Amino acid sequence: MVEFLLFLVVDLSMCAGLYLFVFYSHRCSHCSLCAGVNAGSDVVPGSSVKDAHSCHSVEEEQVQQSKSFDKRMRFKDALQTKAGYDTFMHFLSLEFSTQNLLYVTEYIQISNVLIQHLIQFDVQLSKSTEMWVYGGFSAQFKLPTNIAFSKTAEILKKELSSTKIVVDQTYLFEVIMNAMRQLHLKYIARGAPFAIPVSHQRANALIGLMKSSDVLQLAVVSDTQDINQFLSILIPLFEDCTMEILQWLKRSFCRFKTMPSLKSLD
Repeated sequence: MVEFLLFLVVDLSMCAGLYLFVFYSHRCSHCSLCAGVNAGSDVVPGSSVKDAHSCHSVEEEQVQQSKSFDKRMRFKDALQTKAGYDTFMHFLSLEFSTQNLLYVTEYIQISNVLIQHLIQFDVQLSKSTEMWVYGGFSAQFKLPTNIAFSKTAEILKKELSSTKIVVDQTYLFEVIMNAMRQLHLKYIARGAPFAIPVSHQRANALIGLMKSSDVLQLAVVSDTQDINQFLSILIPLFEDCTMEILQWLKRSFCRFKTMPSLKSLD
C-alpha cells in the first residue's frame, strides 16, 4: 500500500511538471515581445526587445503595462496603443490564441503596404478596390506603429519598390500573390503552424484559390492587365477571414477586461 502511494505521488508530480513545462514553453514562444523570435514566426522583432529569451523580463514589462491600461477603453481604441496591444497579446498567450492577433496584425501590415503602393503610383481604382482602400479592414482598424513588423510585409514593400513593377504588371500580380500565399500558408492552409479558427467554408475557398493559378490568369484579360480585377478576386476572401477572426478577438477581449490586474482601474 505504501509503495502504491509513493508511486502515485511520483506519477502526479511528473504530470504536473510536464504540464508546467508545456504551459510556460508556449507562453515564451508566443508572448508579444518574443513573437517572431521563436518557433517559425514570421514577425520581425521590434527594437524595444532587450532580451527576447527572458520570460521574466517580459512578464515584468507586461505587469507594468497592465497598470497603465484603462479597462474602460473600447477594443479598437485599446489596440491602438502599445501598452494595450502588448497587454492583450500577453492575455491571449494564456488562452493559447495569440495566432488570432498575429494574423490580424500581419494582414493589416501587408494591406497597408499594398495600399500605400496603389496611392503612391496614382493607380486608377475601381469602386470595389476604392472601397477596400478607404473602407476596408485595414482602414478601419489601426495598430500601433511601434510594434513588430511582419517579414512578409517587409519583403512585399521592398519588391514593390523595384523598377520591374513599373514595366511588368504581371510581376506586380506575382509579388502580391506571393505575399498573400505566405499569409495563407502560415495561418489558414491545412497544417498551418499558426492555424486560426476560420470557418470550414472560408478556409476551403482560400485553399482552392491558393492552389490554383486562375487568379493570375483571370487578372490578365487579352492585352489588358487590370490590378482591380486581380484584387477583386483575392482580397474579399481575406477580408472575410479577418472579420471572422475579429469576432474571436472581441470575445477574448471581453474576458481580458475582467483580469484582476485591471479591476483597480475603475
